[in-house]
Amino acid sequence: MKRRRSYKREYAQAQNVSTAVGVIQYDVFRSPRRRTMELSLYEGDRLRAVVPNYVSDDQIKEFILARAGWIEKRLREAQVRKQFIDSRKYETGHEFLFLGRHYPFFVQQKQIKRSRMVFDDSGWMVDLPPRVEGECAAVMIKKQLVAWYRSQALEVFGGRVFHFSRQMGIDPLKVMIRGQKQVWGTCSYTDRLISLNWKLIMAPLDVVDYVVVHELAHLQHPNHSKKFWTLVGSILPEYQIAEDWLKHHRLEMALP
Repeated sequence: MKRRRSYKREYAQAQNVSTAVGVIQYDVFRSPRRRTMELSLYEGDRLRAVVPNYVSDDQIKEFILARAGWIEKRLREAQVRKQFIDSRKYETGHEFLFLGRHYPFFVQQKQIKRSRMVFDDSGWMVDLPPRVEGECAAVMIKKQLVAWYRSQALEVFGGRVFHFSRQMGIDPLKVMIRGQKQVWGTCSYTDRLISLNWKLIMAPLDVVDYVVVHELAHLQHPNHSKKFWTLVGSILPEYQIAEDWLKHHRLEMALP
């Protein structure tokens, strides 16, 4: 899957333009390597314009004005996503995904010195020390949940990579579990390195398998050619179902 370049807000030039749908604020990132202008959202709901160095501010504004309707729609969608994520809490009754199923939290305070988290088929049981509540409790629980997800990802993904690498006759030299923001997996063809996003552990196992097969296939075909998709389809004929699952459940896989 394609690796995306990271753009940090501190390097941006903040601007705005008045349109028929209202004032649109956006951050401009200039790059000597770009040849075209591109618009996207980052940090959840901020509009980003990545442009070549030689493009003027007026040209950027014209570019945005021509796409004001599309931008307004994307910003509305981003606001809905933000409201959904903000509504989720690390508290009793709130649910999160693990291998495609929703499980609730059960949080209680006990006379202990360190917080602890235990998982079984009923959900996550979290014990907190006395007087740990509010934002401090949320930070503590999220930290433990992420660590738990990562440990599960390390165990599950390793087994799936081993299984499919044998089946496909394709061996990576190294597999890494990473916290990628924009992609579910990446492949370095020259280094024969595969990176998998730990958040995939929230998806059903057949979706995990699709991403694993996708990245292994890139070790043989470093592109998205017909031969690449033929190879993926020969291993997982219904891989498009997994693609659709990721598309429609991405928001549920975002942690507050």
